[in-house]
Amino acid sequence: MKTWILLLLTFLSITLLTPACFVVIYPEKKDVAPEIEISPKPEVPMSEDLVRSKEGDMIAQLPKEWFFVELGEKLESNVFATVVNPGYNLAAVFSILVADEQLNKVIKKDGIVALARASLERRNKNSVHDVKLTGKYQVLNAGTLKYAIYESTNTGAINSKTAVFCSQLGVYYEFTLLPMMINGNTLPPQEEVESYFNSILATMKY
Repeated sequence: MKTWILLLLTFLSITLLTPACFVVIYPEKKDVAPEIEISPKPEVPMSEDLVRSKEGDMIAQLPKEWFFVELGEKLESNVFATVVNPGYNLAAVFSILVADEQLNKVIKKDGIVALARASLERRNKNSVHDVKLTGKYQVLNAGTLKYAIYESTNTGAINSKTAVFCSQLGVYYEFTLLPMMINGNTLPPQEEVESYFNSILATMKY
């Protein structure tokens, strides 16, 4: 396995790829920002390559020149796709979120933001470092599709951006765009992270 793939696997293991165990929490709703909308058109050039869930109930286009990374058995079983950019400083990770009956009740009561809270709690509980929310949870509308999004950090310097949503089959998904520092590369500007995040969401169907 190439050195950069080993480094990528190590980075993702520390920052993102953790067991899918949910703990339901009931925080105050002061952590939710007003809803926003994004353009239905991508902000960056997109390729014809698709990320597709195993169930086939969600797809999304990849940005041009981005490519899949096969991490084999080292990858968490709920992760079905990992994609990186040519500069190896951005990774897009797509996974299924398994919810129990209790969490389903909370989502039914509080909406999709409850899924975003559980997503962050899962990552924080199982991460080597504390994973903290930066800003607030937010509902994002992209045409007829709805997401709950949030930004988080576990280093104070690297902010990942996550969207969670529910497909028409009732499956919960998580998409995270993660800036990386591998082999001495530089982190992308926040504006670039936002553009790629919004562009992938703009092409998503579920």
